[in-house]
Amino acid sequence: MPPADHKCLADAFAADRRGLGLPNPVVDELETVYLPIARWIHSLARVAERPVILGVNGAQGVGKTTFCALLGGLLKRGFDCAAATLSLDDLYLSRDERSKFAEAVHPLCAVRGVPGTHDVELGLTVFDALTGAAPETETLLPRFDKMTDDRASIDGFARWMGRPDVVLFEGWCVGARAGPSWEEPFNAREARDDPQGVWSRWSAEKLATDYPALFSRIDALLMIQMPSMDFVLESRCRQERELRARAQVEPARTKERRLMSREDLGEFVALFERLTVFMSTDLPPRADVLIGCSEDHVYRLLRSPTLAEPLL
Repeated sequence: MPPADHKCLADAFAADRRGLGLPNPVVDELETVYLPIARWIHSLARVAERPVILGVNGAQGVGKTTFCALLGGLLKRGFDCAAATLSLDDLYLSRDERSKFAEAVHPLCAVRGVPGTHDVELGLTVFDALTGAAPETETLLPRFDKMTDDRASIDGFARWMGRPDVVLFEGWCVGARAGPSWEEPFNAREARDDPQGVWSRWSAEKLATDYPALFSRIDALLMIQMPSMDFVLESRCRQERELRARAQVEPARTKERRLMSREDLGEFVALFERLTVFMSTDLPPRADVLIGCSEDHVYRLLRSPTLAEPLL
């Protein structure tokens, strides 16, 4: 199917942007970021015999979920290309499963986030189901409830009908590989809670041994570069404010979750810092598409594959 009329596409993109509560500059990114990427993905999908899996990597707060929502809408409206989205966050182990690792390995294993706290087999199962789906097949997409810090019940899972053309697989460490061997604590949080590197080495080993099976399913990798670790903390603080707002209208769902202060969030983000910093230099040369994110959250396409056909 040829691309949709450009004005209709721009209007729909603007409507999606408004629906997500994004600022006006994002409209300009249709031409400079989203449309070039959508055209490239469409060029891959139309010759593929199975769904194209695009890994979308980016540190906390760079806008991966929003990016995938806008890109997915653009692919559907502009190119009749159906894009399912799976978040690495939705593959977290249950709270009970993480508690068992905390007892057997290290207390920090109870904290969701780092490699080792995801259900890799579940991710592979979802990929297999979407790849082998018939038009009438319904695939359950897992969901993790961060407000209760536990996997949602099956009733809360999303449902995808048929076989998608594209799977947008997004997550903060999607496509990552293990960094240098542990030598010493990376920051004050590690020095206090993991001075011998037991938890850090456990996570690195999980990344090196378990995650390649999942990440090898990725056909192409896109990275949204963070501007700084300070940006990550500020973005995480904003997300927590949004959870606080939700807690006002959904008190029953949040009564078990202690909303975090800025100090708490700094402690939490510190657990991701070692791998985040390593990825900031290791991943860009390996990414097929590289997007820069400024401190004020404006995207700039830094590198993308060249297409033979002209852009709209």
